[in-house]
Amino acid sequence: MWRISPYEPSHRDGVVHVVKSVFDEYGFTWEADGYCSDLYNVERVYLQPGGMFWCAVDAEEKGRETVIGCAGLTFHDDHSELHRMYLLSACRGRGIGRALLLTCMEHARRKAAAPCGHGAMSF
Repeated sequence: MWRISPYEPSHRDGVVHVVKSVFDEYGFTWEADGYCSDLYNVERVYLQPGGMFWCAVDAEEKGRETVIGCAGLTFHDDHSELHRMYLLSACRGRGIGRALLLTCMEHARRKAAAPCGHGAMSF
């Protein structure tokens, strides 16, 4: 059974694994010290400035959880911005991505931010 959970430091390796898996799936270059460095510093990049980061986690036997997806949200003067929304390919089509997106949008609304955007997309 999966659930959406606020980011915890114990999720870091799982988040990196999820995003790297999607990068590998699409043939993207992994830049741990460049474009992907935020994933190694979620607390500093997202949480400390007032943003949020969530993980989709799947409960395994013996109480262990595996990160299967993630999404981050930052706030700016007049809008919020969606970041790092990724989901393992084996977990797609089950409503998990929708749940991550709705979690981000609901949080942005509660913070009274303008509609969420990602690059050229707004919703």
